[in-house]
Amino acid sequence: MILIANGNASRIGIHTSIGDFAATKDGKTYGPLNTDGAFYNMKMLMFDTKSRPIGILVMEIPATSATSEADAARQAEALRKEVSEKIPDLEWLFQHS
Repeated sequence: MILIANGNASRIGIHTSIGDFAATKDGKTYGPLNTDGAFYNMKMLMFDTKSRPIGILVMEIPATSATSEADAARQAEALRKEVSEKIPDLEWLFQHS
């Protein structure tokens, strides 16, 4: 898998890390606080509108916005739900308008 979306456009097309795959292997949301305590590094499966897995989603939740890893996971899962409701299927992500 490769990155298909990122706030830093230079990262598009880079291969996903083995660590990201390993963190999502069991299907659970994983998101430890990073080493400097600035953010929770959330990793989870990504789904389409029919709840089919289409890849993984990685995001940072600022530590100032979450009271715990569980709270960061709830926030990340809510964002995932919002985005996945707009993705009919995997192929849709690669259609050109």
